[in-house]
Amino acid sequence: MLQMMKISLTLFLLLSLTVSYAQENKAKETTKKVTAADQKKMESLFALLGADKAADRRKARKDLIAMGEIVVEFLKKHQDHEDPEIANSVGIILATVGIYEIKDFIGEWYATKPRCNVIMKADGTWVFNPHTSIKGKWYLKDKSIVWTTIPVTPGPLDVNPILLLKKNMFKIKELDGEITIFTRIKK
Repeated sequence: MLQMMKISLTLFLLLSLTVSYAQENKAKETTKKVTAADQKKMESLFALLGADKAADRRKARKDLIAMGEIVVEFLKKHQDHEDPEIANSVGIILATVGIYEIKDFIGEWYATKPRCNVIMKADGTWVFNPHTSIKGKWYLKDKSIVWTTIPVTPGPLDVNPILLLKKNMFKIKELDGEITIFTRIKK
């Protein structure tokens, strides 16, 4: 029984790493070349994210989302915009487009739930506070972060949709519906 659990855990971890690697490569392969017209349109729509009228801001967000993955690199440069409304819009657009890279999440974060530090590593492992034994694996799937513990606990996978992504902060929706905010402490 113990041997079977070890084999299952090993297979699960290999699958997790494979999915994560495939996602990174898929994002690189599917990135469309940005034309001069695309660049001009992105700049124009980006300027409207700070418009006085809410309807103009909403339309600009909608149009940037409709452009798809080509807006990602452009918008990542503006994640920490000095105008909090624009920075928030950028985060929402990036979360909606859903093209994430593992490197966006690597580092030490403060999580509002369970109110502690979480270290997320490039090898797909995580640990609560470096002084605890609570640890596991994480990977990106679609527009979500999937978390597991080591040893694996019974029950459904902890799949949390990413609601907002900024350079130094991201929000996820927990299985219980609550929102957890991760604020970067260090890379």
